[in-house]
Amino acid sequence: MGFVVRLRTWLKFYAIRKIAVLHGAKVGNNVNMSLRLAMKANCNLEIGSDVVIETSEIDLRDKVVIKDHVIINKHVSITRLSHFIDDNHEFTTRHYRPLVIESYSWLATGCHVLPSVDLIAKGSVIGAYSVLTKNTTEMDVVAGNPAKVIRKHSTLFEDLVVCSLQGGDLMYYIKSMK
Repeated sequence: MGFVVRLRTWLKFYAIRKIAVLHGAKVGNNVNMSLRLAMKANCNLEIGSDVVIETSEIDLRDKVVIKDHVIINKHVSITRLSHFIDDNHEFTTRHYRPLVIESYSWLATGCHVLPSVDLIAKGSVIGAYSVLTKNTTEMDVVAGNPAKVIRKHSTLFEDLVVCSLQGGDLMYYIKSMK
């Protein structure tokens, strides 16, 4: 892709990032996120740099921290609150610890992250349409319902410019021209 296409894409995502920040979110550089997520963003959302978020289905009633170089594909849902009924049959809200999605993690299309999860460890890959019910450890590949560890992997994709996946890599493009 050329400069003009990258510029147009970068401006679009720049405006979307600013909307999220105006709503109280902390957002790093080169974040490509959906407008719907930016519109509902609040102080419970913290996003690092070079992140792609293609879903708006992130529950922001409790804190969600997304570190650098994370990919969250379409139709991923992240739920942060639940309800439980105690012995008196009172319907009450159950709060969980903040969710931290560490760097180089990838949440594939349609996966669900339940409130019981508070850590998706560095380099974790969550398979498409999986239901994550437990924390992951570094470099886990998990899949299924409920998601189980399939194997470990050894590639961090440190050279991958995540925002380039959607053409939002204008600043990297400019630096490479020097």
